[in-house]
Amino acid sequence: MSKLNILRNVVVISLSDTSLWTGRAKMTAEDLGLSDEQVPPDAIASLGSKRVIDGDALKPLNKIRYLMRRACLEVGTRFLGGFAVAIEEAESLVTKLNKLVEQGEAIKKSFLATVDNKIDAWHESNPKWKHIMSAGTPERDSIGKKISFGYHAIMVQTPENDTVARSLLGAVDMMGNNLIDEIVSEARAFVQRSLVDGREQGSQKTVGPIRRLGNKIHALRFIDPALGAMAEVVKRVLQTIPETGKIEAESFLNMTRVANLLASRARFSETSLALHEGRLTVDQVVNALTCETKPVKSETLPLEKTSETAMNVQHIFPDDSAPQIPEKDADVLKVIAQIRPDVTGVKPQTKPAQRPTVAEPLDF
Repeated sequence: MSKLNILRNVVVISLSDTSLWTGRAKMTAEDLGLSDEQVPPDAIASLGSKRVIDGDALKPLNKIRYLMRRACLEVGTRFLGGFAVAIEEAESLVTKLNKLVEQGEAIKKSFLATVDNKIDAWHESNPKWKHIMSAGTPERDSIGKKISFGYHAIMVQTPENDTVARSLLGAVDMMGNNLIDEIVSEARAFVQRSLVDGREQGSQKTVGPIRRLGNKIHALRFIDPALGAMAEVVKRVLQTIPETGKIEAESFLNMTRVANLLASRARFSETSLALHEGRLTVDQVVNALTCETKPVKSETLPLEKTSETAMNVQHIFPDDSAPQIPEKDADVLKVIAQIRPDVTGVKPQTKPAQRPTVAEPLDF
């Protein structure tokens, strides 16, 4: 049961006190002018629901709930219907949640003050269906009771009863898997959204999501022993990226490489495990991600694949997560491959160049 000791380091934040009105009401046979004999019983089918207000009117409320969840996920991972957060991150998170709750309550007050007018406007904009939407529309007080913003901070202790403790162990085991899934999902979304083909530079806003992921891995590294070294890798790669101004040239490529590492479930897990087992060192991974790996022999460059083809990023990232290297950088590598014999006196190779030996199963 030693895994349950993890619980000593976390606070579970539950957002169960946050709820919203859907803007819908139950559809009835009377709404459609049908008799009870003309509709199937509830055991077979239902008539569904009807929208009684413009969905756009609910967006400000939905945004607050989204921001509360995002704040929890930035420093925590899903656990027991809430979010497990490291104790040292809990105070900062609670401060953010308190501000969001205040904003949510203010938006709720403003929404309820105008909800009747918004409902009427929605009905008038759909005159053909007004008679259906009007029937069964809830009153303002009823709507207000369905909207709330709040949270609970909970400390989970290890049960003294072994049988009960074992039932909790499964949830703790899943915590580590959930954490990696969240990291990979967020990194993949970042790559698809921000690292478009041909892009050569970004801003401080661009690198923000990767910095937040790095902080999350560091804060929750105690959940999985294999995450400790990976947290250090991400930290050191991010240190090569300036904290002000544009992110460009090698700094942009460093950000691209570490983002693609985090975005691949297989490479993330394999690298973490190899680091944990000592088959890779932090220095090796950082050097590979920042292109600081030195050649094994002076006449053999890992940039070359054949005599006429320069090695590209796909040789460093062999799977589909390979970043798109800017075309002009690829052209530079080709030029280097072409002029290198004249400069160094080393003849072009007719076989694939020997690449530095790195512990399996990774290929940096």
